Amino acid sequence: MGGICRATEALLEKLYNLLGKEKDLLKLLKSKEALKLLGSALGIYIVAKSAHHLYSLFLWRRQTTKALSQYPTPPRHWLYGHALYFKDRSKAFETIQKFSKDYNGAWINSIGPFSDRLIITKVKYAKDILSTAEPKEPYSYGFLKLWLGDGLLLSSGPKWFRSRRLLTPAFHFDILKPYSKLFSDCANTLINKWKDKLAHKENMDIELYNEISLLTLDDLLKCIFGQESNCQTSSNSHPYLEAVQNVTRLLMQRALNVLNLITFIYYLTPTSWYYLYNIHKLHSFTRKVIKERQALLKAKPDYTKHRRYLDFIDILLSARDENGKGLSDQEIADEVDTFMFEGHDTTAAGISFALYNLAKYPEIQEKCREEVMEVLGESDTVSWNDLSKLTYLTKTLKESLRVSPPVPSIQREITEERTLCDGRRLPKGVAVVLSIYAIHHDPDVWENPDKFDPERHSIRGERDPFAFVPFSAGPRNCIGQNFALNEMKATVAIVLKHFFLSEIKGFKAQPVGQVTIKSLNGLWVNLRPLKE
Repeated sequence: MGGICRATEALLEKLYNLLGKEKDLLKLLKSKEALKLLGSALGIYIVAKSAHHLYSLFLWRRQTTKALSQYPTPPRHWLYGHALYFKDRSKAFETIQKFSKDYNGAWINSIGPFSDRLIITKVKYAKDILSTAEPKEPYSYGFLKLWLGDGLLLSSGPKWFRSRRLLTPAFHFDILKPYSKLFSDCANTLINKWKDKLAHKENMDIELYNEISLLTLDDLLKCIFGQESNCQTSSNSHPYLEAVQNVTRLLMQRALNVLNLITFIYYLTPTSWYYLYNIHKLHSFTRKVIKERQALLKAKPDYTKHRRYLDFIDILLSARDENGKGLSDQEIADEVDTFMFEGHDTTAAGISFALYNLAKYPEIQEKCREEVMEVLGESDTVSWNDLSKLTYLTKTLKESLRVSPPVPSIQREITEERTLCDGRRLPKGVAVVLSIYAIHHDPDVWENPDKFDPERHSIRGERDPFAFVPFSAGPRNCIGQNFALNEMKATVAIVLKHFFLSEIKGFKAQPVGQVTIKSLNGLWVNLRPLKE
């Protein structure tokens, strides 16, 4: 390694001397000698950087393998690790459940030749991790760092604790109350759009996810930024939604390519440039709105007193800690980007799969509809008080979140040595993946786990609280879970009040775990309007 560094220094010294002799930059750029020196220096840099990265990964792999020697692992390929088991993405969840059964809920998974992680798939082990405040695993979540910065999802230690404390008031029920009206307005926009499409038809097939993505974006633009976007009815794709979809797709592509996991190699590819371009679009949108709000508050200090509701930016701009210190512009931007990430795609997945599951089980759908009709009556607005009355719908949505969790897995880093309930050690520095999908299908806790049964959620106090974790659990649970569940209830209630959803003959969704749960072939249902 030292020889490579000395060779690079010698080349750079020659280039420096050449720069000193040639004052005309244009001539220098055309100089074959200069280009040759630059190319050689770049080549040596890439070789040195690759060697250093691979050596670091080798040391880390050796330490991790030794630390996790107590845990079993499926046979692995020397280069691809266990990636070949998940080549057929449509069967990834089945594979995880098989390994969960074979290895009793705790086993080693390798990504490529270097990255070993402990996969946890049973409740008895999950609560040993979720009950702690261990941070997100930096290697995997590091891909999100450029987008989300140091927001609540990715921060740790005192920074995370302070942010959590400052953001908690944003999700108090007094703040959430007026949002039910906003959720209802956005849902009714969707209803009117579907009615227009069905004007001269008895029914139609519709793909849910794209439609619901626009709805949840509409919700968030109102609740975070206080903006009327018209994104559900505009013929042009909203630039923010388009950028979010591109970024999540590109992140998943990167995660499946062993070479692209090496950061500096990834940033040499054209795909990374498109990724950076979309990140820039996201950040530009967020920062533009923040600057506009700051200017408005400066011009009208009493602006918030006359608003019908406070949006997320209002709350972040006014948040103060015990020393009277607020959030910096960068911290506000990071929290807004984080809330948009966590609140948009995840809730869209939750609502879409809930509607799909209701289409699969018409008896449950009808029972939910009867409750909705009784609670709402003639109204097309779900009020704050209505939300608590939709008890059976709430149980149904929770069962959908169990069967099809919007975030199929989460990852944590062990920052201090811990011991699992069976006495096995978890050394410091180990990455742990908790498969929420497998935990929600753990046969040790859930009787007949593949059956869709809302009445499971009538039971209180008998089931382990860490068995149902669609919003994670413990100190680092999702701060916006009440916001998300209220949004789901209001949206699904209004859809059921106007439409009957049924399965399409021959169609079966193929759920896969990306950043959020998706279906490889879309989420299609047949839509039929209810008679007025």
